[in-house]
Amino acid sequence: MASARTTSPGPLDVIVVAVADRAGADLARDLIKAGHHVAVAGPRITRLVDLVAGTSAPAMVVDLDDPTMVGDMLTRVGRRLGPVTLVADPGGAITVGPWRTDDVVAGGRESAAAA
Repeated sequence: MASARTTSPGPLDVIVVAVADRAGADLARDLIKAGHHVAVAGPRITRLVDLVAGTSAPAMVVDLDDPTMVGDMLTRVGRRLGPVTLVADPGGAITVGPWRTDDVVAGGRESAAAA
């Protein structure tokens, strides 16, 4: 098991933000504004479109409880932006795994992802 991330995202990190609540939307907005490589994913298209309007960040409608949909979304993001290095889930909306990413951040705490 990998160790938890202890540093802020770097300029080469590709971050997927789960947007199921205001915390996810706020985090995504901040990361996009800071110039990070971000993709947003969540169950509501209107929330996602509003977040990425005027940016190059991709938005993907995903059932965050469906392991196949989450896995497919991570693959699509990887093809578009490069390998996903961080999944940020401040609301704890993603309940499936294992992850092919290095880290999962949920509910304001960091935990290692399964390889």
